[in-house]
Amino acid sequence: MQPAGEKEKNIAVFKDSFIYGETEAEDCPVDHDCYCEDKEGFMAFSGRHNPKVPHIDAASPLPHYKVKSYGTWAADTYMRKITFSDFPTNATACGRQQRLFALSKYESDMQPTQNFEYTTFINVHQDAMAYIMDPPEKWNNVDDCIGFPCTAPSNAIFSFKQSKFSGIPQPFIRDRSFQIVADLAGVSDTFENCEYVESWNAWGCTNANLGQLMFIGDDSDWEDRNVAPVWLTNEETGYSNKLNHQMDHVWDGFYTGQLHKQQYTAQI
Repeated sequence: MQPAGEKEKNIAVFKDSFIYGETEAEDCPVDHDCYCEDKEGFMAFSGRHNPKVPHIDAASPLPHYKVKSYGTWAADTYMRKITFSDFPTNATACGRQQRLFALSKYESDMQPTQNFEYTTFINVHQDAMAYIMDPPEKWNNVDDCIGFPCTAPSNAIFSFKQSKFSGIPQPFIRDRSFQIVADLAGVSDTFENCEYVESWNAWGCTNANLGQLMFIGDDSDWEDRNVAPVWLTNEETGYSNKLNHQMDHVWDGFYTGQLHKQQYTAQI
């Protein structure tokens, strides 16, 4: 979901829903066509300058979660009373990957904290909880993110409050309030009460102080002037976060516009 527009408040809300993993409805039933793809129970929400219509009628905007404009300033999320059921492994019956929580592979710019309350986990395996991608190196080019890949995925946070767990299996982390934060050397490894989980490519934390810091360049040349990298540091903890601008989303017919929004988000 990508709520659109630069507004004072731009929030994506998702509530009172059930998300199922493996069920009796097979991906590859005998004597029928097979749909065997990687699956995510919940792909992180973001916010974009320009909206997409619910029913896309052209090939270019597809898939619906593809990013086609800058990330917004005031994007926020609120998920309430979501139940995730029957993710007994991190692989589907036909052999593809499945996780509850993941990022859009197109989200280079703005990944607001994913805020969950009263989430229920039933029969969910530790390895199926999440997989938080690293920014792909292919973003590092003069058309997309200059100098190094855009850094939104590296600063993603999923925050959970008032959670419940039941069934078999269950993940190792079963605190009512916990966080999943992207793995970023010099950053996530400096946080208290966090443990790296290899199958998540992320850290599981019980630290209510975790959040995001966001700032923006509002000068008249905010697209033309490149302010990157920006470093956030903390000498006491060793925290050191290297941030990049947003991706160039302007297309002039034969080449990109060489424009970048100077907005930055850091996990802190």
